[in-house]
Amino acid sequence: MTRDSKSGRLTAIAYNYPREVPQALNVTSSVKAAGAIVDSGKARHLSLRITGLVPDSSFLIESLDKTHGNVVRSWEMMGQPETPTREQTQALRSLAWATNKQLLRVDSSGTLLLDRELEPWVGPASGTTMRKRIVCSLACSQG
Repeated sequence: MTRDSKSGRLTAIAYNYPREVPQALNVTSSVKAAGAIVDSGKARHLSLRITGLVPDSSFLIESLDKTHGNVVRSWEMMGQPETPTREQTQALRSLAWATNKQLLRVDSSGTLLLDRELEPWVGPASGTTMRKRIVCSLACSQG
């Protein structure tokens, strides 16, 4: 977790590196091989408690996973174009920003509680395997 010194914005990223995969992953050259990696590992519970916040402020929780913000399936359905057209590129860009967004409120004592399951990994992107992450863009609206 980090706080921007100018804006005061808090940002945190949580990854689930599955315990079942103890070594660094190799870059894959096929979607099928990357899919096998994505299917490995187990979900883990994330419990985050942040105190000392402005009571009743809002925080945006943004999740990237297999079904939110992952463009590989759409790219595959396009025929895996090596050089996507402008229209395809725009469509993929839009899908990449379509993460799961949830607005949470800090309680009256200034505490934010986040409890959720983190699935292992997320689908391949640009020939590499990304890890499941929850990006807590904790953009606090003061008041």
